[in-house]
Amino acid sequence: MPGASSVESRRVDVPETQRLLRAALDGGVAELAALLERMRARIVLWCAARMSADMRSKLEPEDLTQEILLAVHRDFDKYRGPADRPFFKWLFTVADHKLKDVADYYAAQKRQTPEPLQRSQASPSQAAAMKENIVRLREAIEALPEDYRTVVRLYKLEGRDVAEIAGLLGRTENAVRLLYFRALAALRDTLGGSQAPMSRT
Repeated sequence: MPGASSVESRRVDVPETQRLLRAALDGGVAELAALLERMRARIVLWCAARMSADMRSKLEPEDLTQEILLAVHRDFDKYRGPADRPFFKWLFTVADHKLKDVADYYAAQKRQTPEPLQRSQASPSQAAAMKENIVRLREAIEALPEDYRTVVRLYKLEGRDVAEIAGLLGRTENAVRLLYFRALAALRDTLGGSQAPMSRT
């Protein structure tokens, strides 16, 4: 995100995310809330990459993100894996089920939205800047061709490796890398080079 390289983000953000996850697995309620809040921006972008135009006309990615976070919070006790990449695979499986749920049953009566799990500790100006950056990046992702959106979603948001993506897309690993670099170039062009590529949180 703004002002941080992907290398720096991996050094600072990933260990903190894993620390929160380990603490949450040990029963830490506050750590679970902080972990889910930390994942919010990543899930917003994932939703923007996955939602159809028809769904976006009815529901904002931020609203679907809140539904996903609530589902993850509710089902967290079902996750008993290690504090690393398998958690992200589980999280986005929950997210995918919720997305399909909403697509299939959107016309049904909306569930009452509970209170947010935890307020962000950012200042109002920091929160506003973060929201603006997320919106800009979300809109840039939505404007990408479908194959670009797909590779960004799988690699940057879901944390899958190149070999797995190649198998999913039926392409060679080199073709996946080329597709990803082209997607990043398109994002940079849209954003005017003002933002660093997304890091794996």
